[in-house]
Amino acid sequence: MSKYNYVPTAEFIVVEREDAWKEEEKSKAGIILPSGQKQEAQDVCKVLAVGPTCKQVKPGMRVVAHPLTIMLSIVEGVIIYYIQEKNVLFILEDNKDYKGE
Repeated sequence: MSKYNYVPTAEFIVVEREDAWKEEEKSKAGIILPSGQKQEAQDVCKVLAVGPTCKQVKPGMRVVAHPLTIMLSIVEGVIIYYIQEKNVLFILEDNKDYKGE
C-alpha cells in the first residue's frame, strides 16, 4: 500500500479493495462494461488495520461492506480506503490470509 503504517482510531478499519473490482469486462457484443457494473466484487475488501475498539474484524480478514460506506482519503498521493466496523455486512468464510488472534 505505502511506506507508512496506518493506525486507525476507534472503530475505523483500513481496507484494500479487491483487484477484481477494477477490471473491465466486455459484453458478448464487445461493449466494455465500466467497473461500476461489477458490483459483486467491488464490495469485497481485505482488512489491513483495525482501530482499538473493533471487536469482530481483524487484520487479514476479507469482508463485504456496503459500497456507499467505503470512504477514501488521499494522503501524500496515496489512496487510503476505510470503513467503520458497523458497516461490515459479512466476514467471508474463505479468510485464507487470516492468521487468527
